[in-house]
Amino acid sequence: MAQTYLESVAADPEQMKLYQEERLMVEVTELICRELKKQNLRRSELADKLGKSKGRISQYLDGERNLTLRTVADIFTALGFSLRVDVEPINSRCDEQEPIILRCVQQAWERPTWNLPADEVCPVTAEALAG
Repeated sequence: MAQTYLESVAADPEQMKLYQEERLMVEVTELICRELKKQNLRRSELADKLGKSKGRISQYLDGERNLTLRTVADIFTALGFSLRVDVEPINSRCDEQEPIILRCVQQAWERPTWNLPADEVCPVTAEALAG
């Protein structure tokens, strides 16, 4: 039986490390974009709440700039949320959502930035994260 792409990534510690980094960035960015959309907020409005430029917010949400934990906390606070973090064994990530997130991570690897319209989330994960 042929190895899946995710299985091949999991077999290589360096690739798995990169995958986990990208997966986390995708998930956090998607949560931010989803809340912006739910609250009908523009990136410029989030920038105003944070005292940052719209360009800086775009850099965060387009994957051009690494989000620190402090910045993530500040963003969710500005959106009226507290973010919880949890862990799970890597090999438990084979649920129905992981292939969707994997496709989004692959898209991120294939292009330097997301280049999405200002208030749009990744089309691959938008439906999966909506629930």
